[in-house]
Amino acid sequence: MRLKGISILLFFLASLVIGSAQDPSAKPTRSEIFDRMEARAQSLAKRMQEMSGKENQLPVEVNPNVQTPVLSPSNLPQNSSKSEVVQEEKNGSFLVQNTEASENRSPDPSGGSFYVVDDSEDYLPIENAQDLLGDYYISPSLGFVLSSESKVTYKLGSSMEVKDLDNEMGYGVGMKAGMRFENFFTEFGIRYSSLDCKIYGTVPSSGSLYTGDGTIDVLNFNARLGYTFPINELISLNGSVGLGLTNRKNVIDSYLDNSNFFISSVSSSETVLSYDLAFSISYYMAESYLISLGYNYMNVAKISQFDALNLHYFELGLGLNF
Repeated sequence: MRLKGISILLFFLASLVIGSAQDPSAKPTRSEIFDRMEARAQSLAKRMQEMSGKENQLPVEVNPNVQTPVLSPSNLPQNSSKSEVVQEEKNGSFLVQNTEASENRSPDPSGGSFYVVDDSEDYLPIENAQDLLGDYYISPSLGFVLSSESKVTYKLGSSMEVKDLDNEMGYGVGMKAGMRFENFFTEFGIRYSSLDCKIYGTVPSSGSLYTGDGTIDVLNFNARLGYTFPINELISLNGSVGLGLTNRKNVIDSYLDNSNFFISSVSSSETVLSYDLAFSISYYMAESYLISLGYNYMNVAKISQFDALNLHYFELGLGLNF
């Protein structure tokens, strides 16, 4: 590039000498000489721009009255707690590092320089069942039911008999829905259960043995108030007490053992008060589902000839939280 510029300059000087030698008798004026020099200078500048590939670049005007601030350790911003100045000179300037966001940084255990430790309130531990499982739930259940022995009073011939009911194992199905308030919950449920029963006795007049076969049907509506104790994010314990109305129906038909001869029938159906206690353990599976295993004790009040009934439910439930 420098050789090309020198050659153009020599060409310019040679053209001046040749131009003056072509007409020695003519003496140009001073203004003509300056005009020619200016025209050749513009032509030379244009050729140099073409050769360098930088055309039409306008010069940048610098205002001498405006001073550009220069960072130095004396005029860098001071921040006592949130930033620090890294006094590292790079290309004639100083770097300022804002350490406000790096206060919560700690060495990276994987071997890197730093990583950010997020201690925001978005990652607080779960404190109650409402946060863990949701505001509402619905849960069907299926299980078996046992009953303690009870008594029945009935008339056989001319005498009144009081016999123990031998209650067998039965089944129960139910449905409940509830609402959570932190670790407390309230729920409403319906349950139907049925079990068989038997009585054994002797006819007073003849001494013949007889057997009575019967059924106990229980339809219960109740409301409960309970508390949930979360063990961790997957398992929780639940306890509740409830009060409800129960329609209870008892039927017993008695027959002589040898001849299957019908001798008596006792039946009663009433709606009475009931109360219950429930305990369960729940396991949170996936999404909004949970599975529970529970025990429920329910007392059903006495009806006509039949004593109060104590029922023991063992249930498996599948819950949906939302």
